[in-house]
Amino acid sequence: MLLLAACLSLTCGGNDGTSGDRVLRGVVYTTEPVVGASVTVRSLFNDFAYCTGVPTADDGSFVCPILAGDDGNWYVVAEGGAGLPAGTTLRGGVLDVVPLEERTITVSPVSDLAVALADARLAAGKDPDRIAAYHTAVALFDAHWDTDPFDADVKDLSAPSSLDDGAKLTLAIHGLAQLAAQAAVEQGVAAGSLTQLQLLALLRQDVAAPGEVFDGEGGALRLGTCADGLFLCEVGADSLRGYLGGAILAFARTPANGTGLGRDDLLTWLERLRTNAEPQLFGAAAVGPFDPLAPTVSWAAPSEGTTFNAGQSIAIDVSAADANGVASLTVEVVGATATVTDTDPSPERFVAMVPVAGLPEGPLTLTAIARDLDDNPASASRGVVIDQVSGGTISGTVTKGRVAGATVTAY
Repeated sequence: MLLLAACLSLTCGGNDGTSGDRVLRGVVYTTEPVVGASVTVRSLFNDFAYCTGVPTADDGSFVCPILAGDDGNWYVVAEGGAGLPAGTTLRGGVLDVVPLEERTITVSPVSDLAVALADARLAAGKDPDRIAAYHTAVALFDAHWDTDPFDADVKDLSAPSSLDDGAKLTLAIHGLAQLAAQAAVEQGVAAGSLTQLQLLALLRQDVAAPGEVFDGEGGALRLGTCADGLFLCEVGADSLRGYLGGAILAFARTPANGTGLGRDDLLTWLERLRTNAEPQLFGAAAVGPFDPLAPTVSWAAPSEGTTFNAGQSIAIDVSAADANGVASLTVEVVGATATVTDTDPSPERFVAMVPVAGLPEGPLTLTAIARDLDDNPASASRGVVIDQVSGGTISGTVTKGRVAGATVTAY
């Protein structure tokens, strides 16, 4: 009894946090370590609390000793701290820890989704008990992410890295944040108006609905203020497939990705993610693309309606943007034979000079055509006027009628 009472303390017999039959170490992470979170570790078998109120350190880490005799299956809840608003939790699970083992867990939005799936399956009677439901969820998510949602370690994405389990987990976590930001921008609000954790809450709601899958059939899963035609307005099966893959590709193009991993390195992994038709995760929902949105095309020059005279050239400056990258950008002169040569090496920008000589007189349309890396097209036109016939405009005063005393010179 005295030993049991001692082990109910936070460190179970010591202040270093490493005493006990087993040791659980972990990190709480969103897109960065969560500092000052409160962590609770409980048994999956009987809900016994091994650690409560363990604070995370400056690197988001925590440690919890586990009593001898436990079956080695636990769940973890983190709440509070920097990065987790009041009332928000992140959850994770730990399975099959053997005596004297020291296990490490990452508590993240990805681990939380696995717990949400396990809880939904248990509530629906799809698995015989909680431990079995956790095993099923881990197996399904391991096959989907190609990494363990609980045991993989997060990595520093600002440093060079191979595409290992830790990189895949961390890219998936950042991809969820990127997806939330893209959804906000598409809906015309600030990128921070829809957060990774708000998206996570909707995905939890989705999987908890009848069917116990991520299929968007869980009710009013609207992301902010939406209108018809906005593809990121609702949570659906592609939120964790093609759309997440597209968001990871978009993140890989940002300065925050210092791994050296680009589209070519990620595409095989993300294509498996995009095309995963596992009915226990996504129901019967058909797979979709990484990026169904076309790029945006913007004209810098010439200005709409500008007139160009004989001897002049049309300065063309047009750009295209796409979250996943622009494959090509071209400009054509509609209804005329003209050579338009791009002098900018970037596929996102087209710069050229087109001589007026040889162009037809009158209104003329210039059309820019862009395609993104998923072959979605977009175009934008700019109208100008070609006037090579008139002599231009002479300023001065014209007097109609007889003019006395005028000097006339004949040549």
